[in-house]
Amino acid sequence: MKKRTPNHLNFSKSSLLPKVGSTALGVFAFLIASVQSQAASQIIYSDNFSDGNRDGWYNSNASGGLVVDNGQLKSINTTSRFLTYFSPTSLEVGESMTVSFDLEMASVGDSNYGFRIGILDSEGLSNQVSADDYGDTNALFNNYSGYRLNTNLGADTSNITTFAGRTGVSDDLLGSTSMTSVSGSGTANGVKIEAETSYPTSFTFLRTDTDTLSLSFSMNGIVLSTQDSPANTFTFDTLAFYRKQDAGGDIFLDNVEVSYDGIPEPGQASMIFGAIAAAVIMIRRRRR
Repeated sequence: MKKRTPNHLNFSKSSLLPKVGSTALGVFAFLIASVQSQAASQIIYSDNFSDGNRDGWYNSNASGGLVVDNGQLKSINTTSRFLTYFSPTSLEVGESMTVSFDLEMASVGDSNYGFRIGILDSEGLSNQVSADDYGDTNALFNNYSGYRLNTNLGADTSNITTFAGRTGVSDDLLGSTSMTSVSGSGTANGVKIEAETSYPTSFTFLRTDTDTLSLSFSMNGIVLSTQDSPANTFTFDTLAFYRKQDAGGDIFLDNVEVSYDGIPEPGQASMIFGAIAAAVIMIRRRRR
């Protein structure tokens, strides 16, 4: 089930304004509610596949290779390539985006860079695929920018987990020809997952200054964090997956979510503090 739902600001009335009258609390709640609709934190994309369809997900091969099975997205291709798009999300300094999902494999194999996840910018609708069977390569991907995580799902410690930036032109979306390793991003471990077990997985991208993007990845106790400067993009709208044939069996994906955490606009912050000040004045008047 896909949805876009804003996360509202949460205030504890009891902690902020103990032992005050219901009128003051009502005014305070009303004033805070007036700025909640402008809150900077929101869910950009959410899909748990409970509706039984995979609308908006596209498979590189025939449509039969990507299905919804028992409330999960299932990729059954020998070599899996599939993707989806979400609303373009641009990060200003201090803002972050988190991509999370549950990942399960029918079987797990050791394969160097055998499993790849891309969080990318398509640079516009004209560059996005809109149907299955888009192929192992496609000219639409030439101008994509963003980042790819490379990992081995198995336990072979000679195969590292690392971030790479898509800095070149290539029609192979998660191929190596357009990718440059992000300095300092490698860890000498595969993620060492077990077959038929669901693993919560997350990425967080945080823009720390004008040129720098902080990248982090977490799965099965493996935590990878680094920075890329200058970053090749601060805008993202694409989530893509790739699995080599020897990296494992069918892929099961569930609870996919993209969330954005911004910083309040100056006007929003002023409204919040104004609401608090108004409530405090009313409380003082009632106590006299």
